[in-house]
Amino acid sequence: MLKFSMELSYLQPGVKGLTVGTLGRKATSSEQTLNYLISQGKLQDISVKKRLKSAWT
Repeated sequence: MLKFSMELSYLQPGVKGLTVGTLGRKATSSEQTLNYLISQGKLQDISVKKRLKSAWT
């Protein structure tokens, strides 16, 4: 099992939001990775928005 850790720095104090994008489409391993990042962000009280390739075009 892989372990993941992240450390974030924010440009604006008090802002705890993050948008993460991927080139992968819905129902791919890229989306599953983003879902994992979102779950980890919630543990640190960080709001993470998911942005998949299909939403970019």
